[in-house]
Amino acid sequence: MALKIIPPLPGSLVRHKILKPLKIRQADLAKAMGMSTVRINHIVNGRAPITPETALRLARVTNTAAEYWLALQTEFDLHRTRRRLARTLEGLQPLVDELPSD
Repeated sequence: MALKIIPPLPGSLVRHKILKPLKIRQADLAKAMGMSTVRINHIVNGRAPITPETALRLARVTNTAAEYWLALQTEFDLHRTRRRLARTLEGLQPLVDELPSD
């Protein structure tokens, strides 16, 4: 059986790559981002996703790319949804072998 890698929860990366090593409090990150502490807490604890707006704000205050944060969230969401829909997806049949190129 192939090893299945579970993508990290994006909020856990905020905690382990930003908050903890830089000794930044959630309230300080929230203030820098112009967001509520509750919202940052929900993201860090996996109760809220990183939205495009959040990704842009987070990227700005951490000197990273918004695409990085959105890619993490998308990978996490796809993994979770793929698991949830596994049986349904197995029953679907392709309509085409490949899409025509332009």
